[in-house]
Amino acid sequence: MVSRTREAWQYRESRDPKVAAAGIQVRTGRKWSAGKSLEVAESRLRQKALVGPIATGRAGFGYFPVTRVDNAQGKERRGSLEHLLSSCPKALGDGRYRWRHDQVLKAVAESIATAINTIKGHHNPRSIKFLRAGEKALPQPRAKSDSTKQLILLELTVPWEERMDEANERKRAKYQELVEECRRQGWQTRCEPLEVGCRGFAGRSLCYVFKTLGITGEAKRKAIRSATEAAEKATRWLWIKRAEPWAIAAGTQAGV
Repeated sequence: MVSRTREAWQYRESRDPKVAAAGIQVRTGRKWSAGKSLEVAESRLRQKALVGPIATGRAGFGYFPVTRVDNAQGKERRGSLEHLLSSCPKALGDGRYRWRHDQVLKAVAESIATAINTIKGHHNPRSIKFLRAGEKALPQPRAKSDSTKQLILLELTVPWEERMDEANERKRAKYQELVEECRRQGWQTRCEPLEVGCRGFAGRSLCYVFKTLGITGEAKRKAIRSATEAAEKATRWLWIKRAEPWAIAAGTQAGV
């Protein structure tokens, strides 16, 4: 319950105005609502603010410092949420972010493979290979046509939503040299970074890439939903298991 209530709060208090104004409802059971629990918690905090400091034992008024949540702003209110979900060096070193990234990448790759299978006249596509740790850095999925010598490189990032544009520009610059090398070899090459926010919001680049690959209509909506749900579920799992060693948490990932 605490994690779902916290999730509802993070959506409402997002620095992204579109996210904050979206009115996103966290799914719960029929007898309990994360939104109502959040309202109750905030009501209690307002009541404490109205009452003010009280005497504790024989210490007197104001002896113990009290955090006034109603006066907190910005990072002070968000706490370490952004740090835990996308900026923690320890989580990065443990492979937590890589695991979440691969969950989303798997959903994107499956959607592309399914779309190819539904197109008449196409044979089953080859499996999309994932790079092992330490291999030369290359974009993950690659769409290639030998007959027309066209190559599309896709590079997925699962960032904090407010850093999507920054991630897109960084990945384009990172693979620009590779794209130019492929073009010199006679391939019509383009690199398309795509972003899925770590809290489950699709970047414009994700919609554009699916459209470029010919995935439209209901198939496109399902593909976007699959990728965003994968990011949301993986992030929720990382949050729930944030205090556990990754070696232990990784052994129970079937619950995602």
